[in-house]
Amino acid sequence: MKSIEQFIEDYNNLSPEERSLAFSKYTMQSMSSFVKSAEDFEEATYALGVLTCAAILADDRISDEELLILYAGLKISLGTKADIEESKKLAAEILQDKNDYKDSAKIVAEKYLSVWNDNDKENVIMLCIALCAIDGVVSPKEILWLKELIAAANN
Repeated sequence: MKSIEQFIEDYNNLSPEERSLAFSKYTMQSMSSFVKSAEDFEEATYALGVLTCAAILADDRISDEELLILYAGLKISLGTKADIEESKKLAAEILQDKNDYKDSAKIVAEKYLSVWNDNDKENVIMLCIALCAIDGVVSPKEILWLKELIAAANN
């Protein structure tokens, strides 16, 4: 498997249009992998949600762009009941529990990614990189978290 630096370089070499398409592709392929591996759809959604939140929290803050990702996730989960204020409230709660999400992401990686083929793992890693980069840069804290995620996935 490639190094995290190579994955990030691959992502950074994409045009803005390619990044948009890649984000959708990696989300769908990751969800498909979780659905095949989980006991049910709810468990699959939860596992992907944990990784999404952990990626957003990897730098210990939530940017406006990351808040929009949370908002989109709530809209999909709750339908028209979700609004931006609920997303801000959720963001504050998630920040309080950031270490729990990061620990849970390691458990998800150990349970699912560790038994997947490299292609399925790489889709999730690229999705997490896209989430980390959504605010414009993959920070050193995010790189460290991504390395920890890969280590857990390779256990």
